[in-house]
Amino acid sequence: RLTDLIASRPQIQEEMTIQIADLVQAETVAEGVAVVVKAEHMCVTHRGVREHASDMTTSVLRGTLRDNSDTRAEFFRLLQGMKGFSA
Repeated sequence: RLTDLIASRPQIQEEMTIQIADLVQAETVAEGVAVVVKAEHMCVTHRGVREHASDMTTSVLRGTLRDNSDTRAEFFRLLQGMKGFSA
């Protein structure tokens, strides 16, 4: 629901990713927060270059996920196993 709230506003993906991380961190008071957004941009797929295999991935890492290299590496290792993720 937090993501839906933020994503419903017109904005750039990078800023949206930061806003989601800020809100999750504020609401949960977590020691570490990671937000990864992979999105297909309608402006690319329906206008302009009309590239249908185009998506953009943005990420924000906070706290232990940013500061601890082992924790960060574990997160990205887990992410690689997720459907739709490509390095």
